[in-house]
Amino acid sequence: SGALQGDVDWVRVMGQLGTVMPGQLTLTSLSAAKTTSSSSSAAGASVGTLDFSVKGTGGLPAVAAWIQGLQSDPDVSQVWVTGVQVKANGGDVSFTSTALLTPASESSRAREVQG
Repeated sequence: SGALQGDVDWVRVMGQLGTVMPGQLTLTSLSAAKTTSSSSSAAGASVGTLDFSVKGTGGLPAVAAWIQGLQSDPDVSQVWVTGVQVKANGGDVSFTSTALLTPASESSRAREVQG
């Protein structure tokens, strides 16, 4: 059970992200990392990071919808975007985004093994 302590439930996290992402945006890349800190249970603690490259349509309102969608996901916090580019046609948009993983993203596998 020690090896599973603080394990992130990546399948659930990715599935949840798919449900909160605006439909007009797609991921062009995703990088996820779990921190090695053992203090993940502290209130407001981060247990890892998610880095995204995103493209789509909808201009700046799509970027705002991205932030709102991710903020509604209990697995992530402190969502921010950088490098927003909107093409002259006003619709095509691309940007990068980072979010912190919360302790809610951790799996229950260690508790289940201890059972």
